[in-house]
Amino acid sequence: MKLIGIDWAVEEFCNMYGIKSNRQKQVLQLVMDGLNDKEIGEFLGLSDKTVAYHFCNVIKKTNFGDRKNVQAEIYKIALEGNR
Repeated sequence: MKLIGIDWAVEEFCNMYGIKSNRQKQVLQLVMDGLNDKEIGEFLGLSDKTVAYHFCNVIKKTNFGDRKNVQAEIYKIALEGNR
């Protein structure tokens, strides 16, 4: 059985919740890679406040309330994809 990864789960999450912004997708992927806002900002050439703004928009679109709930949903999608 091929293990479906987090990259696929992030893309699936974005499709499910209508996240179309490439920047929001990038930020979400880097959050799932374990980076914090400052690290993501350095990687993408953005301020940490701009990163937080993009992630806040993801939270608003999905109604998950906070970062941990978004991450949990993506992990859930990944696990379900591996069945």
